[in-house]
Parts: sequence; C-alpha cells; structure tokens
Amino acid sequence: MENKQDLRWLGVWIKLERLKRNWSQEGLCHGLCAVSYLSKIEQGKVPAPNPDLMRLLCKRLDGAWEDDPAVLAPLESRVEEMYDAFLDADFGRFWALHKGLMEHWEEYLHSPFLLDALILGYESEEDKVRLSEAELTLLKEMEPVLSHRQRTVCKISAGRATELLDKDPSSRDYLGAGIEYYQSGAYTRSVELLQTAFQMGAAEGRVCIMLLARVFSGNCYANLQDYPQMTAHYRVAEKIARAVGDLEEVETIRYNIAATALDLGRAEEAYTYFHAACGEDKPAETLSVMALHKLARCCEALGKTEEALSALDRAERAKAVYPEREFALEICGLVRYRLTHEGYIHDPVYGEKLTRCFERMERELPPGFAGSHIPYMLAWYTENRMYKDAYQLLFRFPGYKSPPVHPPASL
Repeated sequence: MENKQDLRWLGVWIKLERLKRNWSQEGLCHGLCAVSYLSKIEQGKVPAPNPDLMRLLCKRLDGAWEDDPAVLAPLESRVEEMYDAFLDADFGRFWALHKGLMEHWEEYLHSPFLLDALILGYESEEDKVRLSEAELTLLKEMEPVLSHRQRTVCKISAGRATELLDKDPSSRDYLGAGIEYYQSGAYTRSVELLQTAFQMGAAEGRVCIMLLARVFSGNCYANLQDYPQMTAHYRVAEKIARAVGDLEEVETIRYNIAATALDLGRAEEAYTYFHAACGEDKPAETLSVMALHKLARCCEALGKTEEALSALDRAERAKAVYPEREFALEICGLVRYRLTHEGYIHDPVYGEKLTRCFERMERELPPGFAGSHIPYMLAWYTENRMYKDAYQLLFRFPGYKSPPVHPPASL
C-alpha cells in the first residue's frame, strides 16, 4: 500500500467537498493561494503541500480529516481485502466486506482512503449507481492519476473492461471483458477471452475466475444453442463449484442446463429437473418466479395443463429474483394465456402481449430471455402470415436454428 499519510490525499477530499458545494476554485482559494496551485493540490500533484494552507482550506470547507494511524489501520485493512476479493472475482467475500465499507462510509470519506472508498463502493447490490454527482465527477476527473488496480476496478464496474486489454491484462481483465462481450451477444469473442481468463486464472491460482470463466462460456454456448459445448463447460464449472463448496453456483448451473434443454425442445429432460426443483412440497415463497415459469413451460409442452396452471398460480407468491416482479409475472402471463385461450395463436390480444413482452426482453434483459421466446414469436408471425416480420426476427437472431418449443396444434 502506498503511503496514505501524506497530505496529497487531503487535496482529493478538498476537491470533493468543493464540488459538493458547487464552489469554484477561485472562490475557495481567494486570499490563500493561486488557483493553479489549488488545482495541483486537488489533483494530488503537490508532493508536500503547505500544512498551514491545507488547514485553512479545510477550515473554509468546515471539514474534518482523519489522520490517526490507529483509526486508519482497520480502514486500510478492509480496503486491501476488498481489492483482493474483487480482483479474485470472489464476489461473496467482496459483498460481505462491502457491507462494512457502507457502515463506515463517512469515516472513509474523511480519510486518505477516500478514493478507494468511492471506487470500491461504486456499485452495490441494491442500487448500482449510488454515488452522488459530485463523487462521480471526482472519479472521472481523477482517472488519469489512479493506480493500476484502482483503474481496473473502475473500468470493470463501469462496464469498460475491454479497455483494459491494451496493456498487460490480467485474468480478471480478460474475465471482465469476456462477460461484457457475452452481454453484448458477441459470443465467439467472449469465449476466446474467457478461455484466456481460465488459463491465466489457473496459473495465478484464482479459482473464482476459473469458475466464472467456465460458467459464462457455458452461457455463451447456451445462447448459441450448442448443447454439447454448453454442457462440457458447465460440467467443468460444476466440478470447480463443488470443490470450493459453492452449492448455490452448482444449482445455478443445473438450472441453466435444464433451461437450455427446454429451449432446445428437450422438454422431458427439462421437466425432470424443474419438477424436482419446484415440487409441490416446497413452499412457493422459497422458489423463484422464473423457475416456476420454466416448469409451466415444460408442462405446456408435455400436455400437463393442470400442473402448468398450478405452477403459474404458485408463481404469484414466489420470489422475483430476476427480472423485477411485475415483468416476471407478465412473462408468466403469456403461458397462462396460451393455456386458457384455445385460439390464442390468432388472437390479437395475445399477439400484442407477446410482442410487447418480447421487445421489452430485447431492451432490458440478457439475450437468453428473448431467445427462449423466439419460437413463440415465429409461431405468431407464420400463423398470421407475417412472413416479413418472421424474416426480420431471424435476421436479428442469425444463430437461431431450433424448431418451436411448443408449436400450436394448428401448425
């Protein structure tokens, strides 16, 4: 850790407090120093600023600055652990430490670890952009002088990991970039980067990076509808997850395999998993809306109408893990409409609901959500002789090649 005791970091705090008050540099330093000198202080470019001047600037800002080593020691320890956890992609440990950061937020903002706190606290599980406008402005303006690890966390958190590949990238950089390409639908490039992340992660002993590289590789092949490659990557990921005791990730992998099997028309295989995972003996409140949605789709494809409707009823009381509850239930509503309206395939109401829901999936959710509904969109278009729309849909999803999961009886 670099020396955090020098007064350069107090300059960063002065800049933040000035930005919060919307003060100009001229207004703050009037009668104390030149604007150019204050600018250098705020950028941390003055190795040893005058202590008396710094005290006067703080006084104008009514500020308190913590420099007691006994107080700073635990703050520094948490910062170091958070960087290690983030760069290892150990998100369980990172978010546990993040709670401590939030509990001591004001202490961090008045200490030499101000920038570290803003960088590591940039995103939270509840609200991704939680920093104030002044804090975000400060981070942007300080980017040129950030350390390598500070810049790494900033860019990955902001969805700019691909910018880290230009110079001596680490396994964490490759993982972040691979995930970004996955999210954009560039699956081939994503797999290439994730493979590099896996290999480098193995050499560096970063097990969580190895795990996530395999998981997202499996995700890529799932969206490419390559079942053998998907299962090959997921099986490796499952072995790693079991080895490190991450049973939650094991369950996520099994869920993804079953969901992809369903999208590829392997309804019996998918039903075996979802029927067991969402058994009637399990309270709806302990299940997710989308898991019950998948069970309902399996039952729809297999002609188990009563079980499908029961699953949808339970979904009304289930947890909305992702997406948000209102949207998750809207997606469930499409299955219910098909099950309860015999002529749905020619019903304009169904078409409007399906199209609106599909377009929202494309805008707001990962590609797999829209991909799983392409068969229903194609069935709607072809049954209603909207061939141009069907062609344009396939043009937007060039990798799509599976038959409809549950074609209407009239097809």
